[in-house]
Amino acid sequence: MEVIRDYRTPVIFYDLKGRKIHEKTLENVILMDSKDNVLYIAETSFNTRYKIIREVYDPSIGFSTNIIEEIKEDKEDQVKVKDVYIKGEDNVTLHAFLLTKSDRPKAVVVYGYGGFRIPILPGHNIIHRLPLSRLGFSILVTNLRGGNENGEEWHRQGMLLNKKNVFKDFEEFVRFVKGFGGKVITMGSSNGGLLVGATINDIPNLVDCAVIGHPVLDMLRYHKLYVGKYWISEYGDPDKPEFRDYLASYSPYHNIKPGLPNTFVYTGISDDRVHPGHALKYVAKSRSMGNNVLLFVNDTGHAVADPESLALEYSYLLAFMEECVKER
Repeated sequence: MEVIRDYRTPVIFYDLKGRKIHEKTLENVILMDSKDNVLYIAETSFNTRYKIIREVYDPSIGFSTNIIEEIKEDKEDQVKVKDVYIKGEDNVTLHAFLLTKSDRPKAVVVYGYGGFRIPILPGHNIIHRLPLSRLGFSILVTNLRGGNENGEEWHRQGMLLNKKNVFKDFEEFVRFVKGFGGKVITMGSSNGGLLVGATINDIPNLVDCAVIGHPVLDMLRYHKLYVGKYWISEYGDPDKPEFRDYLASYSPYHNIKPGLPNTFVYTGISDDRVHPGHALKYVAKSRSMGNNVLLFVNDTGHAVADPESLALEYSYLLAFMEECVKER
């Protein structure tokens, strides 16, 4: 069973009588396997691609640990990782990881997801971390309600008729960064694209630029497109009156207004999870209201697999961010 504590994954050992005998604090355990009295652990973090740990238990001497293999980022690519805690609108304690190489970054990329019980934990590949930090951006990786970082109740507080709690949490982090006078670029993909789309409708003047990837944006028709019907348990059924009005009140597509920040929207024409139509019609409607919205359509699915397509996506995304910090 996965245990998450303080937004990291400890490994806890028990004897056959259920008594705790040992605990090891790790960043993010992604795989474990065992043979006899030996446990093999694969761990990742923001600065470590992976680490393979060999944990041996001998009743006579206890536990011994050695690292079999470890691949860290090059020294120049290491970032400082700080835990950030703030109070949310309804007095909830919110956490984020601040990844930074400089005390004076070009901008802070505020990243979020907040849904489907998915915890956002330390990881090497989080939101294009390497190219962003190399270019002088700091990244605030937020842990929002709707995930599973603090158990199932944390998830329930951000789903169905509580979905707006996720947006409130994210917006608190935007205000936090803006309070220091920094530039803010909001970023999210898939369910995180919904998050960013709703956020810039709510607080357009606090966001300098927005990046929305492979997004869910039409909350009144999402269930009619591809596999969207399987998300009803998370968002609610738009065909039922008790959910329709609530979904309509925050649906990014239905609440577009003039004066939104510069936005970069990207999707994959072969995305079979989130229909690219969400992105296409959102961009068309927003442009018709005079907003500056750029659209990039890759020849990919929901996740980019091949290096060439990934590099192409990176290049457009990073170029947009660089222009953002120049303009404002």
